[in-house]
Amino acid sequence: MINVTIRIVHKDDITTLNYAKQDMFAYVLYFNQKFNEGEGQILQKTTTDLIDLAWASTERITYPTSFFTPRTNYARRIAN
Repeated sequence: MINVTIRIVHKDDITTLNYAKQDMFAYVLYFNQKFNEGEGQILQKTTTDLIDLAWASTERITYPTSFFTPRTNYARRIAN
């Protein structure tokens, strides 16, 4: 991981597949990887682990949350 930024995300009532159903903060993670199979497997495991952590967090907290994944197909399940 290279960097993490925290951004303010404003409520979006216009977009059909909106990210923010209310004002919230977003944590944006920046990764740097080489374009080879080994590095891709590391990023896939990191991504799926972070997705699992995000899902576990949404099951324990009481306020609305959401997350989205990078432009990869590593997600194993989708939101209900």
